[in-house]
Amino acid sequence: MKRRGRAAKDKAGAGAGAAMRWAAVLRVLPLALALVPLAVAVWAAARYTVDIPWMDEWELVPLVERSYQGTLSLRDLWLLHNEHRFVFPRLIL
Repeated sequence: MKRRGRAAKDKAGAGAGAAMRWAAVLRVLPLALALVPLAVAVWAAARYTVDIPWMDEWELVPLVERSYQGTLSLRDLWLLHNEHRFVFPRLIL
């Protein structure tokens, strides 16, 4: 009879362990499901984006073109942009 008692105790312990594992899975599952849309958005952005100038970045194209041609002058760097002179950012670019 002692063996039956131990076997029943082992089954009860195994059932409690399985219940604890399911409880852990059920705690993590909502977080994992919530991260799925974020992962899809990051994947789509990495897969389908194109690295081109956007909006006011197109205004820098002539500056970069003159830089590649070797005709960039101080005047090009000193030009006004919305009442500001961006000399150092243009030099860094």
